[in-house]
Amino acid sequence: MYQNKVYQMVFQIVRHDADARDIVQDAFVKAYQSLDKYDRRFRFITWVSRIAVNLSLNLIKKRKRQPVSLQSVPEPAALEKADTDALPRIPKEKILAAAEMLRPAYRIAFTLFHVEGYRYSEVASLMDVKIGSVKNYLFRARKKLLKILTPETFAP
Repeated sequence: MYQNKVYQMVFQIVRHDADARDIVQDAFVKAYQSLDKYDRRFRFITWVSRIAVNLSLNLIKKRKRQPVSLQSVPEPAALEKADTDALPRIPKEKILAAAEMLRPAYRIAFTLFHVEGYRYSEVASLMDVKIGSVKNYLFRARKKLLKILTPETFAP
């Protein structure tokens, strides 16, 4: 039920199918092992996603950001939700490629908010930061993406 949604989110962060599948499996195992710690006031998907984001961050720290080919990136679920004022009608493939150059915190916030469609409060919870930090990460991510995605980027 939640596995595909968690996988899509994790894949957008780690950009590697096998790693994403391993993280999703580990996240659900950890969730099962810690069911007694689950606070039922919150949505289960948010709790499992938080575990998955933490595991994703751990992997990123381990592998120290290696570039990934766009051909291995599946079509994102909802990049249409991107702020069209901040990122004018730029092909989503270009945005995703440019997002690879962002710092991990900016990339994760951008992915969770724009690609996965989480609200500010949910992104803050998943990343274990304040809402103000999420807004800051998103502002800086958009600013950096606009610098990266210059008109020359679209030259054939």
